[in-house]
Amino acid sequence: MLGLFALFYATVHLLVWMSFLLGFRWIAIGEELAERPFITIGFLAYLILAALGVTSPKAMVRKMGKNWKRLHRLVYVAAVLAIVHLLWILRTDIQEA
Repeated sequence: MLGLFALFYATVHLLVWMSFLLGFRWIAIGEELAERPFITIGFLAYLILAALGVTSPKAMVRKMGKNWKRLHRLVYVAAVLAIVHLLWILRTDIQEA
């Protein structure tokens, strides 16, 4: 359940960024992803969480078998990427000040 909450939080975070800061302008979103590595890192973490969320139901656990556990070990990669995302943002804010 904690993982699904993390996915929910990440989805809200992504939607707020896309809507309030960029107005869902897809070209601007693509430019931000290409030009700001900390955004790319955060987006990669989100994609991992999304894959884990899609494969979380019990039916998917049964269907995937041993591969489910392998896939869900990527949660550690997502956690590291999220921390790097945060620290990079903080570092960028400090440098701009």
